Amino acid sequence: MKADFEAQLEHLPNMSTAQLRAIWRELLEHPAHAKVRRELLIPIIAFGLQERAFGGLKTQTARYLREIAGGSRSSRPCGMRGGARLVRQWQGNLYEVVTLESGFMYDGQK
Repeated sequence: MKADFEAQLEHLPNMSTAQLRAIWRELLEHPAHAKVRRELLIPIIAFGLQERAFGGLKTQTARYLREIAGGSRSSRPCGMRGGARLVRQWQGNLYEVVTLESGFMYDGQK
């Protein structure tokens, strides 16, 4: 399986745009938009081939990404609760960021 995946990846840059669009349609089950350039087709197809060969995202990760995209969850990194203080010193200055339930506060500004 890994050898097939690697062989497919190696061939992508040598394929015509029409061939890449055909693979896109097979992998994603819909045609690529007409304005999607070849430079973007290749990495998206490569990701699709990788998913097919090794599996996709974990269910929990996919759900978290959908929640962020839908605006129903904060995009803050996991594990950071409101009220946490992030403090760093750089070039003699002290910087402090406070996490809020709906974002961050730095220098008195949200």
